[in-house]
Amino acid sequence: MVTLQRTHLVNGGAEDPTIEHVCEALQRAIQLELSTIPPYLYASYSLHSTVNAEVLGILRSAVIEEMLHMVLAANVLNALGGRPLVASEDVVPSYPGHLPGGVEGQLMVRLRPFSLEQLMVFIEIEEPRDPIGIPEDEGPDEVGECTIGEFYTSIEQALMELDDDDFIGDPARQIGPELMVGSVRVSDRDTAIEAISTIIEQGEGSKGSPEHVHGTGEVHELAHYYRFLQIHHGRHLTRVDENRFEYIGGDLLIDADGLYALPDDPSTLAHPEGSEERALLRGFNLTYSALLSTVQRLFDGEAHDQRFTELLDQMHDLDRQARVMVAKADREGIAIGPSFEYLSSTR
Repeated sequence: MVTLQRTHLVNGGAEDPTIEHVCEALQRAIQLELSTIPPYLYASYSLHSTVNAEVLGILRSAVIEEMLHMVLAANVLNALGGRPLVASEDVVPSYPGHLPGGVEGQLMVRLRPFSLEQLMVFIEIEEPRDPIGIPEDEGPDEVGECTIGEFYTSIEQALMELDDDDFIGDPARQIGPELMVGSVRVSDRDTAIEAISTIIEQGEGSKGSPEHVHGTGEVHELAHYYRFLQIHHGRHLTRVDENRFEYIGGDLLIDADGLYALPDDPSTLAHPEGSEERALLRGFNLTYSALLSTVQRLFDGEAHDQRFTELLDQMHDLDRQARVMVAKADREGIAIGPSFEYLSSTR
């Protein structure tokens, strides 16, 4: 289980947090969500799209929802008059590295191809303090630590203390469900709480259930933690009765022949200047950096329809460039893979 320093809670967990404290926590939340996307994507790139299609689908669904979580946190921050930051060297994560706010010496997050070992890292990132079916006393109880879910709960609780008049942000900076399915336009306390609750449930599940309600409320999906555990157990999680779930459904197995040979922790500097490999990595990282700049413009309220179309094109380009490197690594045995290195406009 990943635990964060309690000092990263809203106002360090103290009473009477200010709007500034809430905004600081929301910016940390944006950075936390952003930091999980490249590792999940990198693992997905190593999976053959037909042989391991179901596992690939689980990873990609988690990526999409992590992107949604980033948007939801940004909507709340924008609604409070703050400015979400994503395209900055101080914000974009590098790998290997700790998650933002992580307790020193804890989990090191790396870019690695899919393996059961890497899957356990993802499970640890998503694990709630009291998973369904695990006794409560098995979670960490150190005074100085909190889970990611508790971090978000502290934001939720702080929002409950605000008034609707505190939501002074420009409505034009809100990213709605017409662009991002599941998004919530935040205009007051209730919609802000709805946005944060969505993040908590999609990561950990609702209270007493591994599921969260998706979209219109008609579709129930497993939270990330339980989605990943299905792969670990090799079976689907199935409802046994109204309050009990077990890993007794159909097989969910990994085919070792459907894994591409990507390197651990790829880096541009690992390849000589002027090499094809270095050029491929730089091209990928330029697209990745441009994508983050587009997300920044979206958060800043700049021409949403136009920018979102641009973002989708950049996402397709990123995937295409990654596949070129995957093919080169797999067929030629060259240690190359997408490195997700941020290149600022000054480089």
